[in-house]
Amino acid sequence: MIEYLKIEEIEEILYKKISNQFRLLSLNQYGTRVIQKIFERIINQDDLLNYYTLLLNPNLKDFIFDANASHIIIKYVSLIQSPKNDFIIQFLSDNIFELATKKHSCCALQKCIEFSNSKQKKFLLNAIANKSFGLFTDQFGNYVVQFVVNICDFEINKIIVLNLLYDIPKFASQKFSSNVIEKCLDCCDEETKNLIVEKFCEPKLVHTLLFDMYGNYVLQKTISISKEPYRSKFFNMVGPIMGNLKVLSFGQKLYNKLLSTFPELQNYVKGNNNNKKKNKHIINNKIYNNIRVNNNNNFMSMNGMNNMDDMNNLNIINNMNSINNMNNMMFNNNNYQFYNLNQIQRNYPIMNSNLMNNLGNSINFMGNIEKMQYFSNCNNNFMNNNYM
Repeated sequence: MIEYLKIEEIEEILYKKISNQFRLLSLNQYGTRVIQKIFERIINQDDLLNYYTLLLNPNLKDFIFDANASHIIIKYVSLIQSPKNDFIIQFLSDNIFELATKKHSCCALQKCIEFSNSKQKKFLLNAIANKSFGLFTDQFGNYVVQFVVNICDFEINKIIVLNLLYDIPKFASQKFSSNVIEKCLDCCDEETKNLIVEKFCEPKLVHTLLFDMYGNYVLQKTISISKEPYRSKFFNMVGPIMGNLKVLSFGQKLYNKLLSTFPELQNYVKGNNNNKKKNKHIINNKIYNNIRVNNNNNFMSMNGMNNMDDMNNLNIINNMNSINNMNNMMFNNNNYQFYNLNQIQRNYPIMNSNLMNNLGNSINFMGNIEKMQYFSNCNNNFMNNNYM
């Protein structure tokens, strides 16, 4: 109905009907829409607008924190230009911390920044930046700071980053403030970004962040935007401790994500695997050489053999020791892997061919466990039947 009323009729409603109940109607879910509609009709009527402003001004604090009445303030800033709306901008600046840390007022604050002119916007952004240290870890305040950073005023953003650097290990490991750091790494200029990157280039801090459920996202973001020589420094610090991630609940997923996001880390992991294989090969060679030395020492202690018999007996002793070692490996292996007879005969040709044939025919009808037991018994019989 208000859309079709004459200005004189609206004036009568405002003075006689609305003024006495302005606060109650503004806080009401439905009444606030009537107040906003009346305001839209009188923005070009100076006398009515001034009277409306007089009704609004004393209620700013109550209205800005209310889910319904806050829309009246947003509407006023969006439709009325400076200097008429300066009283609202000043009120916002004076109460910036309290407004930024409340659910409905933080949204109203962001809307007012959007609708303000460049001078007013700079004024509010500067007020938020200077109070940002206390907003980083707040569940609502962090969104206000991220909103400010996203505007990409580099001068304002640098103030925010300097506040972050004051205690960045704490802020990088906290749920809300870690999101602010990531936003800064997206929206700041290169010089300001490097302030964060340099601060993170510390082995202790990298270790802390990598194993933190929130800090690891900050670290990933930092590595992704970093350039040389910082990027290589990060890889040198992250690479050696990546394997320890698997003990964490989120570690395996993070481990895989790091390898897929930063392919350069593949070289380090591959290098580690190669080193492990190399070390394992060296250890196996040492064990093999120790077995040979022990076997030779045992043989040299034997007496009463001629040269040819000595050589044959030495081969048999070495073969028997190796077979016994192979049996032990088969019994200790959880998978019960069984070496095939062809491989055994290639490695130990001195074994009696009839014994090998009988052994092959017998074990074809047995399970893996029975095969190993039977094979072990055959070895014992073989050594007891004067083959040495």
